[in-house]
Amino acid sequence: MDYADILERYAHCRAVARELNNMMSKLLSRETFGYAARQIGMWEQGKIALGDEDQIAALMDYAFSDCRDEGGTAVERYLAGHTPTPGQENVFEAMRGAYYSLFQVESAVPGVGVEVRDLFLKQRYFLADVASARRYGRGAWRRGYSALRTL
Repeated sequence: MDYADILERYAHCRAVARELNNMMSKLLSRETFGYAARQIGMWEQGKIALGDEDQIAALMDYAFSDCRDEGGTAVERYLAGHTPTPGQENVFEAMRGAYYSLFQVESAVPGVGVEVRDLFLKQRYFLADVASARRYGRGAWRRGYSALRTL
């Protein structure tokens, strides 16, 4: 497996996704973000409770892809009014094919991602995700389980 190539593609997709998140965040109301936070357990004492960048990304991903506002999700409404650039097409394709599952982390590749087993589909994957590599690095993966939305 060519980890340098994987890391380069991951960095490109993350940069494109951040740009798209900024544009799509304007399509959702505060109420929709609040609803999303309540649905995924990020609502405390009447407001959104975020800890780190990973939690912010999880909230944005859920709000953009799963919450309907004004007749569609933010992804659907953005695509209805814009033609994605070639660099954005892959990210939107990944967003549309993303799914939630429970994964057991089997090993970590420092600075790149994690090898996981999808406990529902009974399949193994390599997930390029620098934050997960950091979280489960140095042997911590032996006790690692994550509920993730894959892209």
